[in-house]
Amino acid sequence: MVNNHLLAINYIRFKLIVDTAEKYFSDANKILDVGVYPGTVPQLFHEYFSLPETTSYYGLGLGFDEEFSNKMKKFGLELLECDLDQRLQLDKGRVSAIPMEAELIDSVIFTDEIEHLYDPFYPLQEINRVSRMGALMILTTDNLTRYSALMSLMRGRSCN
Repeated sequence: MVNNHLLAINYIRFKLIVDTAEKYFSDANKILDVGVYPGTVPQLFHEYFSLPETTSYYGLGLGFDEEFSNKMKKFGLELLECDLDQRLQLDKGRVSAIPMEAELIDSVIFTDEIEHLYDPFYPLQEINRVSRMGALMILTTDNLTRYSALMSLMRGRSCN
C-alpha cells in the first residue's frame, strides 16, 4: 500500500469519495471516519466540501500523535482511539469497542481499512451498533488489480 493515500496518485478514488459524500452526507449530523489516519478525507472535506456547522465529525484510529491530533482538530474532528482488530489480541489494554453510544452515527466513512483487519466482522458489528437505522456508509477497499499490488503478489509479498 505504497502512497495509497496520496491525492496525486489516487485523485479519481478520492474524487468519488467526496462526490458521494456531498450527495449523501450533506445533511449528516454525526459522521464517523473509521481509520482516519493519515487524514486525507477530512482534509478534502475541509477544503472542498463544507459540512454544516451542526455536524459532528469523529475520527477513529490508534496512536494519534500530537501533530496529527492538532491537524484534525483544525478540520473539526474529534479523535477517538479504539482497536477494532481484537482477535489478534494485541489490544494491550486498549479500548476494543467504539467509545460511543448506540445509534448515534448517521454517516460512516470506512476507506481502505477493512482489508487490513484479521476479523472484518467485528468492526462492522461495532459500526452497526453505533449507527442509526438507515445510516449510510462509504466503504472502499484496495484494488487487487492495481499494478503495485500485483507486483507485490508476484514477489510473494502481501499487497497490504
